[in-house]
Amino acid sequence: MRDLRVGAGDNGNGNGAAGQGRGTMRGRRTIQFDNIRTRPEHVNSKLGTSGQSVKLSANYFEVLHHTDWCLYQYRVDFAPEEDRTGLRKAMLRDHKKVIGGYIFDGTMMFTSHRLNPDPMELFSTRQSDEAQIRITIKLVGDLSQGDSHYLQFFNIIMRKCLGHLKLQLVGRNFFDARAKVDIREFKLELWPGYITSIRQHEMKIMMCAEITHKVMRQDNVLDLLSECHRQSSNDPRNTFVKAIVGSVVLTDYNNRTYRIDDVDWDVTPASTFPLKEGATISYKDYYSQKYQINITQPKQPMLVSRSKPRELRAGMSELIYLVPELCRMTGLTDEMRANFHLMRALAEHTRVGPDIRIQKLNNFCNRLLGEQAVRQDLDEWNLQLSNRLVEFNGRILPQEKILQAQDIKYDAGADTDWTRNLRSNPLLIIPQLQFWVVIVPNRASRDAGGFIQTLIKAAGGMRFIMPKPQVSLLGLESALASLKAGWVFMVLFGNSLSSCSCS
Repeated sequence: MRDLRVGAGDNGNGNGAAGQGRGTMRGRRTIQFDNIRTRPEHVNSKLGTSGQSVKLSANYFEVLHHTDWCLYQYRVDFAPEEDRTGLRKAMLRDHKKVIGGYIFDGTMMFTSHRLNPDPMELFSTRQSDEAQIRITIKLVGDLSQGDSHYLQFFNIIMRKCLGHLKLQLVGRNFFDARAKVDIREFKLELWPGYITSIRQHEMKIMMCAEITHKVMRQDNVLDLLSECHRQSSNDPRNTFVKAIVGSVVLTDYNNRTYRIDDVDWDVTPASTFPLKEGATISYKDYYSQKYQINITQPKQPMLVSRSKPRELRAGMSELIYLVPELCRMTGLTDEMRANFHLMRALAEHTRVGPDIRIQKLNNFCNRLLGEQAVRQDLDEWNLQLSNRLVEFNGRILPQEKILQAQDIKYDAGADTDWTRNLRSNPLLIIPQLQFWVVIVPNRASRDAGGFIQTLIKAAGGMRFIMPKPQVSLLGLESALASLKAGWVFMVLFGNSLSSCSCS
């Protein structure tokens, strides 16, 4: 294992001596983290005494040992701009002998020694197009243990370790494509993944781990556009805009997600745009040269996504144009969510009990710590992670009493479900409802009638007398203008019901 020392390192001059300068510290300096206060100073313990004691496990793994060195934080910029994090890391890796030991997340780099000169300029060749890329490394500041960014450093190391597990980065989280579940009937794939976060919790630093899932759709936005043309021959453009605006898409070529804000029908992949160097290039040629992607439909409209404020501050354009053919749809549509068979198939894999969840978390930790490259990274930065979930004592509190009229009391129940008792006993306060109105479209009147009967019957069990309502098939505005009711009930489409009070 390489010995990392503050104030000493390989700066490319071959003698291993680091230049002394502002912020340099001699030796490894230990600065204790401030304990997080979670209770008033006069309270000695937060532990209660009531209830039944029970042994619990949480989805946390303790960081048993961590580095206490002073670290140096650098910003790394690439010119021409390269937005693929994997390539940025690969090009910086070419200069590891010059930089020495470091950790890099694609933008920020941390080292245990100060680089000389500052800023440092390096050059790499991008393999995809043989372009010369200038890498500028500039010091941002130094971090001591206790600095808020120190925990960010731990999280960057953990993300690097997750990369050794051959997981695929989608957005900001890692997913296991090899363990995907195919739902071919709906052109969906369910990818299991992991979310980790290292934070300080009172006296200890712990890593929170969570099992997550990503629904990956196999269709792209161009498929959606074609579907809109087939289903809405009168106005396919308007149908497409309503379907795509507000949705989030994934671009596989740079593994980023974008929120779609508009569709520009006047711009196509054959249109040109200016590069930072001043030259112009078509979108079709740009993707061919930079990503080796051939766009097959040159007349498709372009999607528009607005940059976030932090992206604007970083120098990105306000509007980002995306090719529908290269954008994968994400998430579930309303039609998919209304499909009982689809949602049940997803729930079988995503909704698991505590025992299975604990088993999956333990398997994840064993897989992580069993990887040789992960152990090397943790050892290099003096980190040690527990292989057991955090365990602690909890308490099952006594059941609360539910109070209703006529001094009727009953327990909330072990499953906190008191529905049966509630609907068969009088309410504590019973309002008087003399007149109410149901506004419903013509085609939903039959379904609304059955629901009204069920509602009146359930209210009667609680001694809440509801007279038969006046059912109005009029338009909403005219109905509200002509009626003075104590309660207006509106039946809406989309499998949803809502009500509002009307004074």
